[in-house]
Amino acid sequence: MASADPSGSAFDSDDEPQAVFVPSGDQVPVTPSAARTKPVRSLQEDTPFVKRSSGSTIYSSTAPPQHKEAVLQLGAEMRYRFVGPMPPEAFLNAFLPIAQDPRPDCANIFDTVPQKGETTMYRPFIEAIEPFAPRSRFQDSSASVDPEVAKESLGLSPDVCVYHEDVNVPAKGSPDFSRMELFMEFKVNHSFDPFRDPPPKAKPTTSDAGSSTEGFNNATSEFENCTIDGTHTRNQIVAYATACQGNQFRHCVYSVTITGDRARLLRWDRSGTVVTGAFNWRTSHVLPEFLWRFSHASDHERGLDESVKFASAAEKRVAAVALQIHDFTNASFVKFEVDDPVRGKRYYIGTKPTFTPRSPIGRSTRGYPVYDLEKKKVCYLKDTWRVDMPGMVKEGDVYTKLMEHNVRHIAPLECAGDVHDHVTIAQDYVGAEWACRTKVLTKHRHYRLVLGVIGRDLTSFANTRELVSAVRDALQAHKDAFEKAEILHRDISVGNVIITAAGEGLLIDWDLAKSIADLNSSRQHERTGTWQFMAAALLHKDRPCHSLADDLESGVHVLTWVALRYTKNSLSVDPGALSDTLAKTYDESREDNGVFYGGGGKIDWLLRYTGTTGRTPVSFDDNPSLQRLIRRASALSAFRYDIPQEHEDEGPAELAARRAQHAAAVKALESTQAQALLDAFEKALKEPWPKAGTDPWKDYNDNPVPASGTVLGKRGSSHMAQAKAPRVPKQSKLL
Repeated sequence: MASADPSGSAFDSDDEPQAVFVPSGDQVPVTPSAARTKPVRSLQEDTPFVKRSSGSTIYSSTAPPQHKEAVLQLGAEMRYRFVGPMPPEAFLNAFLPIAQDPRPDCANIFDTVPQKGETTMYRPFIEAIEPFAPRSRFQDSSASVDPEVAKESLGLSPDVCVYHEDVNVPAKGSPDFSRMELFMEFKVNHSFDPFRDPPPKAKPTTSDAGSSTEGFNNATSEFENCTIDGTHTRNQIVAYATACQGNQFRHCVYSVTITGDRARLLRWDRSGTVVTGAFNWRTSHVLPEFLWRFSHASDHERGLDESVKFASAAEKRVAAVALQIHDFTNASFVKFEVDDPVRGKRYYIGTKPTFTPRSPIGRSTRGYPVYDLEKKKVCYLKDTWRVDMPGMVKEGDVYTKLMEHNVRHIAPLECAGDVHDHVTIAQDYVGAEWACRTKVLTKHRHYRLVLGVIGRDLTSFANTRELVSAVRDALQAHKDAFEKAEILHRDISVGNVIITAAGEGLLIDWDLAKSIADLNSSRQHERTGTWQFMAAALLHKDRPCHSLADDLESGVHVLTWVALRYTKNSLSVDPGALSDTLAKTYDESREDNGVFYGGGGKIDWLLRYTGTTGRTPVSFDDNPSLQRLIRRASALSAFRYDIPQEHEDEGPAELAARRAQHAAAVKALESTQAQALLDAFEKALKEPWPKAGTDPWKDYNDNPVPASGTVLGKRGSSHMAQAKAPRVPKQSKLL
């Protein structure tokens, strides 16, 4: 067994010398410099990275954000994603058809609504507007919160909620984000308007040199009102829209803001939000006309996903048995349609998602264990909004290619296809004549994919050997895909490695994958991933294009993160220190104009753990096989960051020569790193591991560990945790 020395290093007595092995030539070990390093850089930069709540919060080592912090995060994610001010009449004509029935006269209908006192406005406003929405039901929900959403640390209470006439409005004024069709937010002062229209004569113009940044359109006028009051309102409505989309099956959501005598209409989708210019709601016909059209619109026109319906009683019974849901009488079972262009339409019965998205934009992925009505077996259904841009390959097509090339350790594809005509449209208005400055928004299309296997989360490993074996399998899948199918995964993370009932590790979620030939091209305006497991080089400002080495480094971070968080180590006796170490290493980031940077903590960790710089930060004294593996694997990724630094007794030529030698060694490592990493795992699996029933890590951290305001999550909770089911709105076409 190893013994810790005063410096904090702890390795087994038979461990290798502290050197980094570069698999080139005759395998001579090269001992790196002890100086602090900078990441390898490339002239070709990758697509800017955007850090979103849905892709990073569940793996954060700090406590989940509470209401105020969570709302602020959501608001920050939507910065520069509001497209406006669209003329109100153009908004109505673009998104809602004219109702066949004539609208009642709306002259002076709001005369009874008080000018002051926000809470005194709700009831008179509802009474005045109800005749213009005959198929809708209004609710004053300002004094209560949705109890289900409140469980997620979001105490949300829109002032007025609108439901379809077939829905039973919740009692006691509590909003129900799983059923509401429209929400309204009231403020008595103009200062709370979340947006500001440019002066009528100040049309957006091409920006001057230096006044715009990459990733933005050419307009110069700012649309978002960034005062304290305006930001507060905007963050509120972003949180409402996020909860509405995350708890329903929808392709878009509508809302209304009222600030003083101004009103705006909003349409939210997964690329951004289209917002009208302000209009006087007391004197204009726009608001009554909007609600009249909305009330008479079809389910699809109101934003509902008609490809999801309630399951029949017979379908519920058979699915409940297959999915092992014993108390199915209170469960909400729904029937998913998947339209595969080759296999045709297939139908699946499911209930609760394994994960509920908490971001207003992006892929919004949800996963469901489902029952295949045709093949009569249990599968896994992935519901997502894929990036829809030229050259982007659908995930189902990636799986097909992987299967054709006999890639090992991947889930079998059952079917996949786009969902109806569900496509985001906010991006189409970025270049409109009236549009103020926004980011260049990314087009997304609704997509479903079904895999023929159900797995459990990587963090639910039975013992540390199974953990290592599962990660090894995922790395083998990655190597096969790269060498046989010429595909790079580009999103290796804890959530994308699952363990089957037989203990096999599978690499899933290939929706960010790229062919090797396209690695140096950038098709997306921005891209997301799982922050905690991204290679350090990709998180720097001068990021290179995503490479094989980046994915392999992600594999190392996956193993190390899980081992730190869910197995016994030298930091386990002090949960606060462990949580702080995880946060500094994997969560560290800084934001610049909506783009996040980081990676320094990971570089520091890799170099320290391999003995290159400073003290070793942690040891796994009771598990020498795991410790040796993490050190060997870390060394392979650490080497590229150990760029030689200038010595006092050398000149520029000597430094340049040493850096050239290092660059050549890094280049040589690229061709053999994948196999070297696999060899390290294979060697470790042949070494002794704790016997069954004696593994001190099997049940470690089964419960959350509070420390200094932080929480270390429960094992197995990230991937297969049963979130609440998005309920299908009770409407005639969906029953």
